[in-house]
Amino acid sequence: MEEQKPERNYYRGGYQKKITPEEIIADIKATAATLNMTDYISSKKYFKHGKHSINSIYKHLGSWKGALIKAGFKNLTRKSATYTDEELIADMHRVVKEFNLSENFTMKLYAQHSIYTPRMQIRHFGSWRIAMEKASIKRERKKSYQTHKITISDEEMIADMQQVATLLNKNNITKKEYNIHSKLSKYWHVVKRFNSWENALKKAGLKTPKQLLIPKNELLKELKRVAKKIKIDSVSITEYKNNNGKYNRKTIILHFGKWKNALKLAGLKSAKLGGSLPLPDEKLLDDLKRVANKMKKNKISSKKYTDNSGKYTYETFRNHFGSWKQALQKAGLG
Repeated sequence: MEEQKPERNYYRGGYQKKITPEEIIADIKATAATLNMTDYISSKKYFKHGKHSINSIYKHLGSWKGALIKAGFKNLTRKSATYTDEELIADMHRVVKEFNLSENFTMKLYAQHSIYTPRMQIRHFGSWRIAMEKASIKRERKKSYQTHKITISDEEMIADMQQVATLLNKNNITKKEYNIHSKLSKYWHVVKRFNSWENALKKAGLKTPKQLLIPKNELLKELKRVAKKIKIDSVSITEYKNNNGKYNRKTIILHFGKWKNALKLAGLKSAKLGGSLPLPDEKLLDDLKRVANKMKKNKISSKKYTDNSGKYTYETFRNHFGSWKQALQKAGLG
């Protein structure tokens, strides 16, 4: 005869011997009495302190509400359950005493060890603060950090800025760099003390962003270098970037207002007219083949071409050949 396995308790794990509805009801009553919860006990509280799983209760008694009815509880929901001030306060005192939380009593810690939930306390007394006051428990006050109060002198602050600059081996530091590396202050303290970040940099003998601006002739020289490299008399922003332009495009635009103004002063044609410039198809195809050979592939995407130091932009190929696919066909690729 096949041996009958004991009932599986899916919530708690492992196997248990077969239980009866009467045993479950008796344990619900006993658990509620132990927790001094005569009016109502939640399924969560029972599962934490009782013997049987919620799965077993649903299997034998249909629902938690049905279990409460059969156990003789009058209040079937938490909202209808009523508790006295003394019961709630006594539970707070119990948690404080049992777990030695007199100096570190918080709502979160209370929830971990309590019979009643913090929400019940708040619903009953109006707020957690009032509940704490009723129980004569001192509230834990977090130390506040007041960013506007600093005790270091002007000289110490300037010396701190110089120390950060030395650490980074730079003659200029940004607000972000100062915030990361300073151990005495933050950049907003510096700004408040000296009215601006630039004033503080000057006091510290460091260069300001305006003093670091690159001369215009250097920027124009770099534009000419890129144009000479790709052998055309105009350079778009994308072409400048793809051919390792030394300076950021934003720096160039900051100096000259617009990209086309920089091109004009560099003696180059506007990038807007780039499509009509006499750039031979052969040069485009030769560069396309060069990149393909470098990658050892017969077919490459426009992104792969750009990422592997292609000299020209996708737009340039499209303007000359109609599409990237047709450019590949012309180059004998794909």
